[in-house]
Amino acid sequence: MIDKESEVYKAVAFEQEILCQLFRPVSAQEPGEYMTATEIKNHIEMNTKHQIKAMNRLGNALRSIFGLPKSIRMNNIPIRAYHVVKVPQEQLTKFRMDPVSNFHPTPPTDNSFFEMQLALASNNDNPF
Repeated sequence: MIDKESEVYKAVAFEQEILCQLFRPVSAQEPGEYMTATEIKNHIEMNTKHQIKAMNRLGNALRSIFGLPKSIRMNNIPIRAYHVVKVPQEQLTKFRMDPVSNFHPTPPTDNSFFEMQLALASNNDNPF
């Protein structure tokens, strides 16, 4: 009970926020693709102005959102990859620069971020 109540006040890591803006879990309607943590990092850096310097924090955020990576073969080489869906470019939340208070995300037009957080909170055992 206390854990559920304290979860409301828990700070959301930057890495989790940016992952939820650029990716979403795989569903029956969207089959998704397998991406390594490095590919996800590169996608984040190419589509935002942010640089990911702490791969361990990104890895923790990836595991908390998408579960454990799956071992697959790419070009006959075994790798560990996350099954994700890239958010289409036209649906990305844009960042705007406010000279007084730095970066603030423009609020999303839908509740996809919050729905994803609720789904994750209710399904912590899901590896994917």
